[in-house]
Amino acid sequence: MKTGSKRSKLMLAAALIACIAAGGLAGRWYAQRDAPPAPGYTQVDNSRYLRAATAEVVLYTQDGCAGSPRVKAWLEQAGVSYEERIVERSNPHWHDIQAMGVRLMPVLLTPQARIEGFDPAVLAALVQRDPG
Repeated sequence: MKTGSKRSKLMLAAALIACIAAGGLAGRWYAQRDAPPAPGYTQVDNSRYLRAATAEVVLYTQDGCAGSPRVKAWLEQAGVSYEERIVERSNPHWHDIQAMGVRLMPVLLTPQARIEGFDPAVLAALVQRDPG
């Protein structure tokens, strides 16, 4: 009887370890699934969103967004003129962001590019490639 009890304890321990490992992997996958994307550059035609703009560069910002003041400061330091559009629920800018499928704020638009989030290297490459 002791052998059977020992064997069942080992099997139970192995099953428990397998469940913990599977749960950890599933949890990691689930967390990454809804995580915002890394800041990056997307080449797109933004003419629809730039029609009424007063500058060649449009920056969509949102209150409480940590990246918005950082992008604004970076643009000002680089001497890039831009139009700021503050996004609030139910305003036209909110609808623009929804239509673009944006998941990470702030969003910087040029005629041919969209940058989500704050990444100085991506901003510098864009300014060199497509000065505003």
